[in-house]
Amino acid sequence: MARKRLNPNVVADWIGIANAAERALQTGTGTDRAAALWDVAQERGTTEQHVRRLIHGWRFIQSVRADDRELAECLERSSYNVTDVISRWHPRDRHAASEAAKQYHAGNLTLAQLRAGYESSQHHGRSKVSAPPTPDYLDAVRGKIEDSEPWIRGLQSTPRSLPPFGKFDLSFRGEGDRELGVIVLPPRLGTNDQKARFASDAGLILLAHQMGMETIIAGPKGSVLDGYTNWIAEIGIDDCRVVELERVMREVWT
Repeated sequence: MARKRLNPNVVADWIGIANAAERALQTGTGTDRAAALWDVAQERGTTEQHVRRLIHGWRFIQSVRADDRELAECLERSSYNVTDVISRWHPRDRHAASEAAKQYHAGNLTLAQLRAGYESSQHHGRSKVSAPPTPDYLDAVRGKIEDSEPWIRGLQSTPRSLPPFGKFDLSFRGEGDRELGVIVLPPRLGTNDQKARFASDAGLILLAHQMGMETIIAGPKGSVLDGYTNWIAEIGIDDCRVVELERVMREVWT
């Protein structure tokens, strides 16, 4: 069963525990500090180890408050698990981590999606991701999508970005408020590259779904695209589709 979301306008209970524990540590010395920490844990029905983790989270919030007050306030009104993820993400990419926390607080991300964004940032830091699609390849994708989606009215000059999961390769506007984001998988996408980008692609699709955007994943016919097809079917997103591309060889006679 999914954990119930906290009230985004109310400071979380764990903040009070961490604050009390921090004050107890500051007023005591040596064995007195350990005893004070134990007292806080007993009073709150938890363990000393958990209280220490809460203190770490509380200290992180204080460390970012001066430079990013909105982030600090979002974390104070979210579960400790959110602060735990953001505190590990922030040193690697403070902008992406901050945006992710704010999206979570606004109700646009789940904790699972938040963790997926952090894990994706780790992958991108360790491995080289495939180069972006070439202009010719993007043009081929654009043409196929425009043929298959008659409601499209125009290509946006700047693809839509949805932090912390990145941006689409192509974005279209349509009738009314309809919007379409397209993820383009390049040819010959290797297994390592596919694993490195899947978490961010999945987060992008899920966040777009929550915002009412439609999405398409376009790429060469094969096992990589099949993996996306199977994932979409498993989670049941009905506004995300897959478009297969096939390479056509033509002979030119002179």
